[in-house]
Amino acid sequence: MDEESSAKLLHDSDIFIKVENPKLVNNVFSKKELQSIAKEINIPTKSYWTKDKLLDAITCNPIGKKTLHNLLFKRKIVKFNEKLFEDLHDINKYKECIRKIFDVLCLA
Repeated sequence: MDEESSAKLLHDSDIFIKVENPKLVNNVFSKKELQSIAKEINIPTKSYWTKDKLLDAITCNPIGKKTLHNLLFKRKIVKFNEKLFEDLHDINKYKECIRKIFDVLCLA
């Protein structure tokens, strides 16, 4: 299976969902990028501002919020679907039992 097919399969499975809130993924944008975005849309900033403060300033502006949203879409940023977190936790919790069952079934 190639990379594109794998990505499509993961996308269609709803295991991962698109990130719409830039504050959830502040590590996606560098401080320099955020400063550049703010400058493009005329949001005054200070050089000592943290990425969180820059994100707050940009997301308070409708144009800034839309710009970040578009960048997240272009970069195809996703996060684990929280609805499946409990299932993943259970799978991880019982992985040794599952492995033994798998081994028995494969040998049968």
